[in-house]
Amino acid sequence: MKRIFSIVILGLIIFSCESKQDEQGYWTIHFDEVKDSSIYPDVLYFKKDTLIIQSSHNFKQIAIYKKKNDTILLNFKNGIEKKYPISIISDSIIEFAKMKFIRTNEDNLSKTEPYELTGFQSKSRFKPHSNSMIIHLIKNNSEAKVILNDKISDLSSIPEFLNYGRYSKPKLYLYLGTEIEINDLLKTYCWTLLCEIYKVELITHSESFEDFYTVKDYLYIEDSLFMNFIKENKIPQSGLLHTFNTESDYVREKIKYFQNESNHSSMIEYLKFTEQLNFRMKVNYN
Repeated sequence: MKRIFSIVILGLIIFSCESKQDEQGYWTIHFDEVKDSSIYPDVLYFKKDTLIIQSSHNFKQIAIYKKKNDTILLNFKNGIEKKYPISIISDSIIEFAKMKFIRTNEDNLSKTEPYELTGFQSKSRFKPHSNSMIIHLIKNNSEAKVILNDKISDLSSIPEFLNYGRYSKPKLYLYLGTEIEINDLLKTYCWTLLCEIYKVELITHSESFEDFYTVKDYLYIEDSLFMNFIKENKIPQSGLLHTFNTESDYVREKIKYFQNESNHSSMIEYLKFTEQLNFRMKVNYN
C-alpha cells in the first residue's frame, strides 16, 4: 500500500513539474508578428526578475520586472517604466504586449552585452526602412568599437561591412552608445565616407522597445581632418571624392561649430545643434 501511495505521489510531482507554465527562459517572436520595416522585440529572455529584450535591430535592453496576474511592469535601466499585458498560452507560447512569442533557446540571443543609448530625446521618432544597414557604436574597454552582425569590431571594419553585397544605397542607422564622444563619431564618419555614404540617422534614445528617437545628419568632415585620417590609416587617395560644397550654408554652420573647440566635448550638445540646424535649414535627407 505504501509503495502504491509513493508511486501516486511521485506521479503527481512529475505531472506538476511537466505542466508548469511560466515565462522563464528564451522566447522569439512568432513569424506572423514580423513586419519588414518595423522595429519589434525579436527575442525575450526572462531570468528570475530580469527581462532582456532584443530588438529586430539587435539592440538589447534590460528591465527589472514584476508580474501581477495578466500584467507585467517593466523598469528599464534608463528610468523608463512600462506596463504590458502578458499571458501564458501554453508551455511553448506566450503573449507579451499583444504579440505572440514561441519558446526558443539561447542561440537566438545576441552574445554582445547590452548598452544604453545617449539619452537625447529628439523631436523625431524612428521610422525604419526595410532597405537599411545597422551599426551600433559603443565604448568597449574605453575604446570606440562597432557591433556589426552581432560581433564587436574595430571601426576599420566598417567599409567591408557596408560594401558587402551592396547593390543599392541603403539607409544607414547608427545606434549611439551613451559613452560615445564627438571624436568617436567623427572617426566613424570618416570610415563610412570611404563607402560614399553621406547621410546617417542617429538613434539616440529609447522608450521601451516601442519608441526610438533619432537625429539625421550629414557625414560632414573638415578636409584637414579627413586627410589626416587618410594618412594615419594609410588609405590610398586615388578615387576619393570631394563630398561637400564648402560654400553651402549648412557646411558653413558645421565648420563654425567645429572651429569652437568647446563644442567637441558634449555629444548631447552636438545632437541638439544638428537637430536645430536641420530645422533651421530645412535640410532634406531624402
